[in-house]
Amino acid sequence: SNLLSRPTKDGGLGDYCFVVYAHGHVADELMADAMRALHAKQGKVKFLGSYPATGEHATSARQHADARWRDADDWVQRLRGTVG
Repeated sequence: SNLLSRPTKDGGLGDYCFVVYAHGHVADELMADAMRALHAKQGKVKFLGSYPATGEHATSARQHADARWRDADDWVQRLRGTVG
């Protein structure tokens, strides 16, 4: 994954756009959740594409990403259960 900042063509000094390169696919819950959060906080997000993994490890990579998202979701639910 990578995060780049670039000055905008139309903006003035200090006006930047950010480019995010991420390993994952929009169909994976982990990636979808990250994109959802980015859109909710930023609002103006330009989506350039999502390409599924290929090769012998593609299925296991997707399953691993989804399992990590489910684990994280369970963790958040447990945290919510500890506060009033």
